[in-house]
Amino acid sequence: MLSDNQSYEVLDAALPAVHSAQPEPEILTVADVARLLRCEVSSVYNLTRRRGRARYDNPIPVLRLPCGLRFKRSSIMTWLDSLETRGARRAQNGTVSL
Repeated sequence: MLSDNQSYEVLDAALPAVHSAQPEPEILTVADVARLLRCEVSSVYNLTRRRGRARYDNPIPVLRLPCGLRFKRSSIMTWLDSLETRGARRAQNGTVSL
């Protein structure tokens, strides 16, 4: 016969783990964006440099705050979507160069 504690343990082991879903933070740091984009932190800094931004038709949206660079998750996701649709449009027009 199982004790009360043991029966709870068996029950807990049989049930799938339910994790409390933590909402993703809306404000991201440079490191967060690098993880999201799966690139180096230095690449994110390069995308945000003022003189480098002039080279891009669609620069990465950045918030320049006294505490450092920050990014809105929704803006980054919109930016990624726009890059994807832009690339598809260029491919259709035959203007993609390798």
